[in-house]
Parts: sequence; structure tokens; C-alpha cells
Amino acid sequence: MFGSSLYSELGIIYTTLGVYALVVVSPGPAFTLVAQTALSGQARVATGAIVGLASAAAFYAALSMAGLLLVVQSMGWALRVLQVLGGAYLIWLGVKIWREQRSGHVESTHGNSDTAQRIGFGAGMWRGMMVNLSNPKAVVFFVSIYAVAIPEHASLATRLAILAGGFLMELAWYGVSARLLSTHEVRRRYLAASTAVNRVLAGAMVLFGIKTLVGR
Repeated sequence: MFGSSLYSELGIIYTTLGVYALVVVSPGPAFTLVAQTALSGQARVATGAIVGLASAAAFYAALSMAGLLLVVQSMGWALRVLQVLGGAYLIWLGVKIWREQRSGHVESTHGNSDTAQRIGFGAGMWRGMMVNLSNPKAVVFFVSIYAVAIPEHASLATRLAILAGGFLMELAWYGVSARLLSTHEVRRRYLAASTAVNRVLAGAMVLFGIKTLVGR
């Protein structure tokens, strides 16, 4: 009896995190943010962004498990407000990256100042959190997937395992991605075409913002 219950709980964890993994590795504004900061050599900003992305996703996951996201989704106006604010933020962030490229400004966090490093990490974490929190698709994802994959009888331990697994998955995926994008060879190629790459990434961020605004 105990064994079958354990296998059932493990099955819930594996199924939920398996679906979660497919969403995490899909291209979107989160990966674009990590790629832009990592390629630009902003190590502290990239690290902060990764932590921010994972924290925001865990926050939404916790709200979904508590049933609060379902309330937000049922209030059409609330989801629409989030959609408008999220789209506007992504567009603003894309324009900011574009303008920084044109002016030749790059947020430097390579100095020896502990204050500068903390500011870089904090700025990245704020961006990461805002990118995920302002994404209305995240609300729909957690409500729809978690409602189907996590039955009401799932134990607290199972829910906490899913919460921790999702958080660690985000950290691992974006962390490895940032590490690969900041390697010497990739950075060398990036520097040779930094203007074009940054403009593509900025344009992608704006496009994600527009798609969010129109609800596609």
C-alpha cells in the first residue's frame, strides 16, 4: 500500500517536471534576456537574471498550488492588465537594449568594487523577475498544467518537490546556457558581430512584447 502510494507520488513529480522542462527550454523572452547579458559579458547581471527568473517562476508555481492563480485567470480584466503591463515592459526592455547598443554603453560589472557587483546582480535579478512575472502566459501555464498534472490528493512533500525541482531546473538550464554563451570562443564571435547580435536580441524582445500585448 505504502509502496504503490510512493510510486504514485513519484509519477506525479516526474510527469509535472517533464512538462515543465519542455516549457523551460522553449525560446522566449527569458532566454533572450539571459543570452543578451551573457554574450555582453555582464556576468553578474546574467547571474542575477537567472535567479530572478527562477524565483518568479517558483512564486507563480506556489500561487498556482494554493489555487490563487486560478482566481486571477477567472478575472479576465486582471489577466488583461497583466498582459498589457507585461507587453509594455518587454518592449521597453528591448528598446533599452537597442539604445544601449547604439550609444555603446554596456553595464560593466567587471570592476573590483563590491558595490558595483551587487548593483549588477540586483539589476539582473529585477529584470529576470519582471520578465517572468509580467508574462501572462506563465499564469495560463501554471494554472492549466498544474491543475491537470497535480491531483488534489497529492501530498505536501510532492508539491514541495515539484516546486524545488522547477526552481532548480530553471537555474540549471539558464545557468548552463549563460556559461556556454560566455565562453571565450562564443564571446570572440559575438564581439565580431556584437551590433547585429544585440539588435537581433533587442528586436526579439520587442517582438515578444508585441505578441504579449495582442495576446498571441
